[in-house]
Amino acid sequence: MAVARRCDSCGKEITDNNPLVMKLWATAVSNGKIGRTSHNNYTHSLDVGQCCLIKVNAFGKWAQRKKQKARVKAA
Repeated sequence: MAVARRCDSCGKEITDNNPLVMKLWATAVSNGKIGRTSHNNYTHSLDVGQCCLIKVNAFGKWAQRKKQKARVKAA
């Protein structure tokens, strides 16, 4: 029997009607910089279902990811 996947925020089951919409990873940051290996060395993860999308999305200001080309051009 397969284990049901659940939203880590509220505990509701992830189904077709409540799909997984976000996966968050926590990793250590050293001197305010995130290295390339940070993604590989995450310590915690969080699955968020559509049921809690508004709550997690309102958690703080989310910055859109910038590709390296855009970062170099902006500097």
